[in-house]
Amino acid sequence: MKMEETFKDFIKNTPGLEAGKSTDTCHVNWCNNPPERYKNGKHKSCCSYHMQYRKWVGNALSRMWLFYKLEKLLVGDFKCEKCGIDKQKQHPTKTIKQIIQCLEIDHIDDDLKGTFEGEQPENYQQLCSDCHKFKSDENGDYNGHKKKNQK
Repeated sequence: MKMEETFKDFIKNTPGLEAGKSTDTCHVNWCNNPPERYKNGKHKSCCSYHMQYRKWVGNALSRMWLFYKLEKLLVGDFKCEKCGIDKQKQHPTKTIKQIIQCLEIDHIDDDLKGTFEGEQPENYQQLCSDCHKFKSDENGDYNGHKKKNQK
């Protein structure tokens, strides 16, 4: 019984699985490709496309927005979706790593954060750190103050 409860907790706490996403598909919520397979036939957690990302962002399965951010950056999208500033053009002498640190992924509807619906590209937006801070202040959706105010 204890093993079943642990498995149920795992399903409940893994984005995508709690909503019934099949384990026969990639665990990235918006991907329906079949997962890669080990030599013994068992499947890995992601398809070959997303497995390559795990080399760069190893903890992305518990933080789906990391896959979203990496997908945007790999196609050369360094723009804030709010103010439109291209951070790479704004700071041409900075390294890609420095530019990436200026961009953050925001959950548009913060109340959906951590749910299957909330961990979809439609609920993400790439913002510069200034716009993210301003948006969070306006909505009161940054973790520290939101949690304090809910008590």
